[in-house]
Amino acid sequence: MKILITFVLIVAFLGGLWGPAWYIAKKLTKGGDTHAMRSLRVIFPSQLIAVVLLAFLADAVGLRNPAGLLVTIVCSVSLTGAGALFIFRVFVAIGR
Repeated sequence: MKILITFVLIVAFLGGLWGPAWYIAKKLTKGGDTHAMRSLRVIFPSQLIAVVLLAFLADAVGLRNPAGLLVTIVCSVSLTGAGALFIFRVFVAIGR
């Protein structure tokens, strides 16, 4: 039972982290940008590294409520990654 709960939490964590960027890439692909999904090869590891580093930094600084901080960090990094993907693909890569 513990393994199942761990698996569900990992899937929820990665889904919450990578879901918005994947959704933006899927919408851009349907809109005609054939290279939008390729950008996820850079966005996904970058988001994961940013979450881990920010979580360790929050712990090193001594901030309290680690669960709340992790949820905040995951949401902010997720939305930042999705926004960066959208801005890069729409304004930079397509405008070339």
